[in-house]
Amino acid sequence: MTLIACGLLALGVLAYMISPMLDGSARRPRTTRFAGSRRDDLLKKKDFIFSSIRELNIDYNMGKLAAEDHEALRQEYMNEASDVLDELDRTAVSDLPVEEQIEEAVRAVREIRQ
Repeated sequence: MTLIACGLLALGVLAYMISPMLDGSARRPRTTRFAGSRRDDLLKKKDFIFSSIRELNIDYNMGKLAAEDHEALRQEYMNEASDVLDELDRTAVSDLPVEEQIEEAVRAVREIRQ
């Protein structure tokens, strides 16, 4: 009896795992209206740089990096972040809908809090 229950459970799990592959309406990645735009690329680069700085600080605090290496890498990332932020400031924010401007402001506040 236990063997039958385990077999049915295994078949159910297998069917659940395979169903997205057999379903013709597989999820497609969502794209924004601005996909591929210069501003979108800059925002992605900014997010990458900020996460790299956070990881760099974590590695330093864990003792994986020497102080000199940490300072050099951090300065390099900070310079790159400054360039990206300057470029973002030069792009026309007013071209974006109000909802997008609000989302960017909220995103910036959340990044500052982290």
